Amino acid sequence: MQVGSFGPLVFRVSDSEVFTPQDFRRRRTAQFAEHAVVDGLARLQHLGTSLAEIGFKVQLDHTFTDVQARLGEVDALIDAGDHHALAIAGRRLGRFVLTESAEKAKSMAPGRVLWVELELKFKEYN
Repeated sequence: MQVGSFGPLVFRVSDSEVFTPQDFRRRRTAQFAEHAVVDGLARLQHLGTSLAEIGFKVQLDHTFTDVQARLGEVDALIDAGDHHALAIAGRRLGRFVLTESAEKAKSMAPGRVLWVELELKFKEYN
């Protein structure tokens, strides 16, 4: 079953493949300018909101997915720098770019990685 996607990268879970987001985080912030006032407190002016940032982890286990192929797909997306629609758990989050991936190898064998914790970070594309 598909649980989300980012362009060509499809997050799914089935009896033969597990590639699903965990520890989902979304961050939005308000932007303010601060104006100094003579003999008084400064005043804030709301300028709008910043671009949303999203991050989550994905466990890559060789038993349930081709670890090297998935890492290659992620690297290609970062290298291309293209924006795509990001959807997780049936929720369309908007258009984003993949800005960062961090791999933490948990288990390795000669010549290959068996299990990786992959952290992905996205930034809203406006």
